[in-house]
Amino acid sequence: NTAHQLVLRVADSAADPYLAPAVVLAALLDGLNQKLELELSGGSAAGHAAISGSDIDLPLTLEMALDDLERDHAYLLDSGVLDEATI
Repeated sequence: NTAHQLVLRVADSAADPYLAPAVVLAALLDGLNQKLELELSGGSAAGHAAISGSDIDLPLTLEMALDDLERDHAYLLDSGVLDEATI
C-alpha cells in the first residue's frame, strides 16, 4: 500500500474559492473512474506533464488549459459541477 496526498494551491486570486476545488475534485474523480495514473517523473512534448499509460497531457499554461477545457468538459457536466453556459 502506498500513501498518497493531494495538495491544491489556488495561486490566482481571480479563481472562485468554492468552484475551483469542486472542478479539481470532479477532474480527479474522472481520472479515477478512467483508472488513469499520474506520471510524476518526467513529462512530454509542448510543456505538458504526462499521464502514464495514456495519450492525455496535462496543460502547464492557462491558454493550454482553456483549450483542453473547450475540447473535454463532459466530466464537469456529468458531475453537475458546471453547466454548459458556465463553461
